[in-house]
Amino acid sequence: MDFTNNSDLRGRSKGFRQHVAQEQAEQKSRLDQSLAPILAERQRLAAQYAALQAPTYRKPLPELKRLWTKANGNIEALSALYWNCTMKPDLERTTLQPPEEAEAALQKFVTEVLPAQGWVLGVGGVYRLTMAIAVAVQVAGEVVTTETCQAFFDMLRRYECFDLSVGEISFTEPQPQPEPAPKVSLEEIDSRTPEGRMLERQLVTEQAQEHCLPLQRLWFQSLADNYDGFKPTRADWEFIITLFQRHNLDPNSAASYDRVRRLMCKLGKWDARRLLTLSDLQEQCVDRLDMSNRDTRHVVFNANEKQVLIDLLDKHGVPLT
Repeated sequence: MDFTNNSDLRGRSKGFRQHVAQEQAEQKSRLDQSLAPILAERQRLAAQYAALQAPTYRKPLPELKRLWTKANGNIEALSALYWNCTMKPDLERTTLQPPEEAEAALQKFVTEVLPAQGWVLGVGGVYRLTMAIAVAVQVAGEVVTTETCQAFFDMLRRYECFDLSVGEISFTEPQPQPEPAPKVSLEEIDSRTPEGRMLERQLVTEQAQEHCLPLQRLWFQSLADNYDGFKPTRADWEFIITLFQRHNLDPNSAASYDRVRRLMCKLGKWDARRLLTLSDLQEQCVDRLDMSNRDTRHVVFNANEKQVLIDLLDKHGVPLT
């Protein structure tokens, strides 16, 4: 999901819209040319990982435990056990997930997600799944979510790694889940009273937190990947929730998070030199510099590095926002 794509260009200058349109067309053309071999390579790698690691994870549980005991903490030894079930593109650690968050995601997957699908894991099955994920966390910095747990579970089950003879996994028809209790909607709240206004604020905050959580993790990962490991603080996130409310942003849209990034820079909460993209800086140049100057136009539309545009804005005494 692209959190740095300025998809809403309404109200922006014609020159900048033309520049973005040309850049997007070139990106699409390059993507179309490279997509087929990438997908083929992913399939080849998936089969390769399965051929290498499925026999390891089919081993009897006592033997698997001995492998883990010897390898735990030794990246070189763990690499031999690494099964890239999520097809992570590289083996470099990109984030440090709090252990309690990873444990909560795994617990939720085992106790809620799998039973809803009809699957029940015994102690041995949980151990196999946990070991495969723990290896990926140590070797490749895998972030543990219910989605990544599902990928590892599917791979282990597909290649018959769970031992049915000792009850490591079983299947029953999933039971229908009870309907959640209906929540009060914003339309039902009387905002004319102090109590109603307080309830309204609480409900909006709850909705923002509930809706943003899935994309929040993806966005935080995108920020870390694209902006030199940048990681928002808890105070940043609390303020960001107010921005979603104040600007009526859709918490399920990547474009909303991209706008929040620019707003945080504009408000001085984040370092604009670090968090603005090349396209953001080009837009600022187009909107705030004298584009009738031929040299200025040439620099703006041919810049390949952010620092070139930052220096240009500094030269003209235009502060970043």
